[in-house]
Amino acid sequence: MRDPSATVSTAMSDPNRSIGIVRTPPRAELDPLDPAVAAAFLASIAALSDDGLLVQPLVLPRAFVDYQAETGAIMAKEAYGALRHLVEDPDLPLDPAVRSRVRQGAAIDDVAHAVRVAARHQALGALEEILGKDDVILLPTTPFPACRLADVDEAVFPMSRLTRLANYLDLCAISVPVATTAIGLPIGMQICARHGREDLVMAVAAKLQAAMQQRNLVIED
Repeated sequence: MRDPSATVSTAMSDPNRSIGIVRTPPRAELDPLDPAVAAAFLASIAALSDDGLLVQPLVLPRAFVDYQAETGAIMAKEAYGALRHLVEDPDLPLDPAVRSRVRQGAAIDDVAHAVRVAARHQALGALEEILGKDDVILLPTTPFPACRLADVDEAVFPMSRLTRLANYLDLCAISVPVATTAIGLPIGMQICARHGREDLVMAVAAKLQAAMQQRNLVIED
């Protein structure tokens, strides 16, 4: 088994290692997106481009909300199968939102689940068409800056809209702080690469974080 710490060590000691293309989704495909996050995203693209990395569009066969929905359905079905005895026990103290999401798996039949799993395996087999082995994806981690827990609508759960792509395509990923809002709330960008390419993710993350720390970007409202 490959030692993950070895790949991280290699990436950090060799910042000039071969990095392929930085793939970024078109701005419109990320909407709705907080203006501050959008500004940080564009600044991050510019920073990596200025550092000599080649930035090109990411072309996905599906929308981000589709990856979110399909991943959520697979997770709910499998979670309900494993945790049914917990979520169906009304006397067990569980977060209501978590209980609700897991219980959604009860309504998903085995045939529909099998179709989803097969479609995911097919997408994994075609990953080369989207992302080369030395390429990375750069996109916002969440569609808005850090917020108060009271402001989070658990029924909508929008925080995962831009991260479920990595779950669905079995990517490795990291989130890097790149800017803050005028009131000091952090904004993060995620860097994703193909399964097993933690070395590549760490190398690009180190470049992006160093470049954005120099810029010390504070985005005014």
